Amino acid sequence: GGTFYYNLGGEPKTLHPITSTDVYGRDVQGYVMDSLLSRHPDTYGWEPGLASEWEISKDGRQFTFKIRPGVKWHDGKPLTAEDIKFSFDVIFEPKYQAAHMRPYYEGIEKVEIVDPQTVRFHAKTKYFGNFESAATITVVPKHLYEDADKGAKLNLSLVGTGAYILDKYERGKRIVLKKNPNYWGKDVPFLKGCLLY
Repeated sequence: GGTFYYNLGGEPKTLHPITSTDVYGRDVQGYVMDSLLSRHPDTYGWEPGLASEWEISKDGRQFTFKIRPGVKWHDGKPLTAEDIKFSFDVIFEPKYQAAHMRPYYEGIEKVEIVDPQTVRFHAKTKYFGNFESAATITVVPKHLYEDADKGAKLNLSLVGTGAYILDKYERGKRIVLKKNPNYWGKDVPFLKGCLLY
């Protein structure tokens, strides 16, 4: 019901969720974008995010995530398995200039679409960090960034599924976020009363 002021300490060079490399841009993205799972701040256990369910194969090399139904991007389009796969694929596609993210995902071989609401990450080897990389990947909207040339120009905009929507970006002055009235997490017990919402 009020306004929260936060000093970023510096201005982001870009808000682009794929090419952004500075901490200031990541701070803003943290309020706007989501990942498949998140860590509970007290127990550090995994909690549902954009994925409502998940399963790890017996050999520890396949991670299957069921996407939460009804989640929409801030522009009203539905979140799909295509968005999850795209968010991984762009990391290794040179034209998207995301080389800075590759070290975190080198253990993942591919992302498979099982059905419109289910994705499966295939890891190259059994290693605990692979699941963390898959679970915490920043999910970006394929419909906005699929065209690399057009998407590269979206430096002052940011569309996510998170608790806050980018309202204004006034270079050298301020970045204004507003509460997302359709936030999927507003009724999730784990998120109720947390700082972000």
